[in-house]
Amino acid sequence: QLAIFKLKLGAPGMSTKTINPFEMVVSQIDVVCDRLNVEDVYRLRLEKCERELTVNFPVKMDDGTVKL
Repeated sequence: QLAIFKLKLGAPGMSTKTINPFEMVVSQIDVVCDRLNVEDVYRLRLEKCERELTVNFPVKMDDGTVKL
């Protein structure tokens, strides 16, 4: 399950855009592959996600509580 983030881009009052981190990475891979003239067979291999690593770690908040 992919996380979805909402980020405010631009000046205050502008619209909020929903960004999927996986789609953002695939877009960056496309840009790099275009610049390096990477063959499609390798590009497709880089864009395909086969494994996922999920990590949780404790974070001490300003009020002293700890959250995961």
